[in-house]
Amino acid sequence: MAEHNTFADYAAKNEKWRSALNIPAYVQYSDQVDIAWQVLEDLGMEDPEKYDQFRAEALAAGATEEEEEHESSAPLSQAERIRQELAGIAPGTYLMLHGHYGNAINATIEQGKLVSIDNNAGTVKLHSTVYNKDLTVRMDQITYIDASRSGSGALGSVQQADLRRVGNDWYRGNQKL
Repeated sequence: MAEHNTFADYAAKNEKWRSALNIPAYVQYSDQVDIAWQVLEDLGMEDPEKYDQFRAEALAAGATEEEEEHESSAPLSQAERIRQELAGIAPGTYLMLHGHYGNAINATIEQGKLVSIDNNAGTVKLHSTVYNKDLTVRMDQITYIDASRSGSGALGSVQQADLRRVGNDWYRGNQKL
């Protein structure tokens, strides 16, 4: 199976089987593959005929892909790879988009919750949880997408805002203490 390295990979990428095996399309791709592994393992025990049908179709699709791959082995462009990766990410997911933005010489990061993706304009709209504003990033400037974090560069949850003093009152974020 050229494009699909494993049966679970095939199940996660194939809409027919993703639906038949109840693999949710809204979760990240790696989670879809994990779910597919579990479902296929159970399917082999519970419904061997359906499992054999799945294997036969996956192997046939793999053979077809290998033939097509020999005819045209052009790798995906960076922009197309980024588009495909973004298509698998659910709105509201916290993203860190590594790339070269503005006039920066070194790589920089734009981060926030995914609001929308505009493939026609080639842009991604994020909502910054730190500055509470939306920002737009061009897909052709993105080199790497990190969806593993939950906020502002932290590996865990977003930290609370620092304490600040307004007059004689103390605030944490917008909450008066």
